Amino acid sequence: MNRISEANELLSFVRCFARNIRSGGHTTDYGRDRAVVEDSFSKGELNLLVATRGLEVGVDFDIIDIGVVYGMPFYISDYIQRIGRIGRRRHSIVFNIFMPDKPVDYFYYRNWKILADGKLRDILMKLEAYRINRENPEAVRWSARRAVLD
Repeated sequence: MNRISEANELLSFVRCFARNIRSGGHTTDYGRDRAVVEDSFSKGELNLLVATRGLEVGVDFDIIDIGVVYGMPFYISDYIQRIGRIGRRRHSIVFNIFMPDKPVDYFYYRNWKILADGKLRDILMKLEAYRINRENPEAVRWSARRAVLD
């Protein structure tokens, strides 16, 4: 997730509808609690961790079997950081949840091979050739079309 508000909203949703799952939140919003959450997850006391991009760098967890990327980052290198936390010691799975009203998510949905093909991803990550910004013509065109249809 790219925003703290999204992480908090998703964590509330999980706690409300999946009460048997031990869950915690990992954001820059939690201050000292952040270290407690990281430690609890590492010890296996939490089954699910909802995190913002604050988890991309500097946090190591040995075993994460399933990862969900909810809201695509702007750069491929950031995506690599996010999925790099998953499956370090055994097979794993990554789910990408695309929000069709967000231009960056739509771009990656339409260009899914960037996410699925490791060799292509590595090449593009080195070049960062597919930078997505607010002025991206394809994203602007799609967003305008979507706004009219909505």
